[in-house]
Amino acid sequence: MFEPVLVFLGFFAAGLWSAAPSVTFGDAGEYAASVATLGLPHAPGYPIYVLMSRALGTFLSAGNWAYRANVFSALCGALALAIFADAAKRAGLSRPARIFAALVLGCCALWRYESAVTEVFALHMLFAAAAVWVVFRFRDKLWGEKPMAAAGLVFGLGMANHQTIVLIFPALAAELCFAAAGAAPALSERDEPVKARFGASERSARAALTTSDFFAEETLRRIFRAAAVFGLFFVLGLCAYIYLPARAAHVPPLDWDQPTTWARFWHMFFRRDYGSFSLTVQGAQARGVHAWALQLARYARYSLRELGWPAAALAVIGTAAWTKLKLRSSLAFPLLILFIAGPFFLMLGNPPFDAQTSSALQRFYLASWMGVALLAGAGVEAVATLLPRRAGSVAAWTLCLCPLLAALGSAGAWNERGDFASYDYGRAILHSLPPGSSLYIDGGDDTFYSLAFLTQAQGLRPDLDIHDRGGLVFANPYGQDFLDLPDNMKETRRDAVESVLARTGRLYYATLNPQLLPGFVLNPAGLLYHPAAKPGGASVDHALWAIYPERWEMSLLQNHYRDRGLVAFYPVMRAAGLAAREKFPQAVTSLEEAWLLASDALWTQKQIVYQLGMIAYDAAQKSLWPQAQSALELARAVYPDDADVLCNLGVAYEHLGQPETAEALYLEAAVKNPDWAEAYYDLGELYWKQKRWKKSAAALAQASRLVPGNATWANFAREAAQRATRAGQK
Repeated sequence: MFEPVLVFLGFFAAGLWSAAPSVTFGDAGEYAASVATLGLPHAPGYPIYVLMSRALGTFLSAGNWAYRANVFSALCGALALAIFADAAKRAGLSRPARIFAALVLGCCALWRYESAVTEVFALHMLFAAAAVWVVFRFRDKLWGEKPMAAAGLVFGLGMANHQTIVLIFPALAAELCFAAAGAAPALSERDEPVKARFGASERSARAALTTSDFFAEETLRRIFRAAAVFGLFFVLGLCAYIYLPARAAHVPPLDWDQPTTWARFWHMFFRRDYGSFSLTVQGAQARGVHAWALQLARYARYSLRELGWPAAALAVIGTAAWTKLKLRSSLAFPLLILFIAGPFFLMLGNPPFDAQTSSALQRFYLASWMGVALLAGAGVEAVATLLPRRAGSVAAWTLCLCPLLAALGSAGAWNERGDFASYDYGRAILHSLPPGSSLYIDGGDDTFYSLAFLTQAQGLRPDLDIHDRGGLVFANPYGQDFLDLPDNMKETRRDAVESVLARTGRLYYATLNPQLLPGFVLNPAGLLYHPAAKPGGASVDHALWAIYPERWEMSLLQNHYRDRGLVAFYPVMRAAGLAAREKFPQAVTSLEEAWLLASDALWTQKQIVYQLGMIAYDAAQKSLWPQAQSALELARAVYPDDADVLCNLGVAYEHLGQPETAEALYLEAAVKNPDWAEAYYDLGELYWKQKRWKKSAAALAQASRLVPGNATWANFAREAAQRATRAGQK
């Protein structure tokens, strides 16, 4: 028993040491707020996580609620590894082999990260490890009532935490089939004819009798009884979902989907906003076998990066040697865990390959890596048996150093003890809001959740009136029927409610859309916008940037998409304030910083190019062509295929006296987008100025063909053609 205890203590100490001091990016703020207020996070509600984390946080009573939830993750991660190590022991692996298996899991950067932040996946891994333990603990009597009760309860509670626990069930089902096949009574003398017929061992004869014995009346009765026990305890675990409507009836501060009716409850339980059987609403473009191959390659690449080549090689060896090692499960058990919870999950959902989706997917691989770890442990066992006893033991223990050294080398990806970025971001927004003001959040999970934690869990700024424009996370200000309205009517309702509030001067927006509210100008106010009747407020923006805390770990930004995607918001909004004060060069520099920081974020390219275009326009209006050219050159680097950017850059170069460069840019725009009429018009206008009438006529004619309703362009084309004729240009 001391071995699982040592595994638990070692990894729990590592989890405590690396735990984030407060809220982190992603869903952490939402979960921490739900734990603190007994709220309802997003679908499917995660009732077991909320209740268990709340219980530990109440008992711990040290640090803020986010830190307590982080400690809960460290506890769950360590318990999962201790249970997994004990399961590996019961599987028949030697001590160095099972320690290696636990280290492969517990030392990978993703496991360490999920054990240091507020998330549901450490608890998910605890239930997955418990399911593996049940199989190895009761391998010879899986169809017994106690094993079935334990398995049913594990899967029921696991479903009440994270529904992907069902991906472990096929491996359990396979072991149940093998256990049923092996449950035939010992061969007696009456079976000698069968034994003689097959001329082999008792095992071969048993296999021949498997079908009849399996379907014997006694066997069927036992199977039905065991299935009923499993179902009963599974439903008992699922009863945790009663928490959702019971708590929603009391209208907690965080109340996703308000599941107070059967329709809303099932809507939340089946995750219908996200797609019940997929991770994302929109899948990848590829379909069929090609898509499966791409998803398999995605899984293999990331798994190799996290687990390392030594573990992968040993897993292959373990697969080949599993049967010879006579371990206490079939080879199908670890292989099904690996495949169903890993590649099959990706093939089923076929998620797209953008950086945001890929980042969200990573933590879903953890369950499948239990299968990899078991196979790798078997590989260590196989290597040890190939060598003399002492040399084999030394080799096995030496292999255990590989995951430990890898963990030390990747500490920058999982050590969260200095991560204040999300906390500082939420505090910066609160600093931006005057007393008694209202904040309306237009998208952005990190804004929702960091503020939910600070205001609901920490109780900061009770004077503020905070809402999200979706009416989901914070109190819905748009009426009880808002969630049932079609999208166009929702927008009309938003404009009506927010316009009234904007006239009072109390309204602020967290948004990337400076044209969000019709009839109002949105002035930059630090990380926020303040709607007003006319432009202004630059001095307020400048004062806010002077007091913002900005603490983040560069290593975490490099390794985590959500971190760098949010931190890039700082220079983008700083650029908006600088541009409002007509400090165009500084604004361009700030946008370049944002691009270098998070060029893979889904929102950065469009937003940065938009702001650069506005800077170039404002600079051009003041005839500041070098500054316009600088902004557009960066826009070209950010979005090289945008024909509009190329044309505008060409105009800037024309005014800078470089017509050859402008011509090349117009031609490039026409090649990149042959339907972009402005490219041909700008080119025709340039040729007109150079009195190259024939080329001007051809370019203007093409522009007018693309926009047949533009009579002015058609007249210019005819005039250019006539001048070409008079000038004798061919």
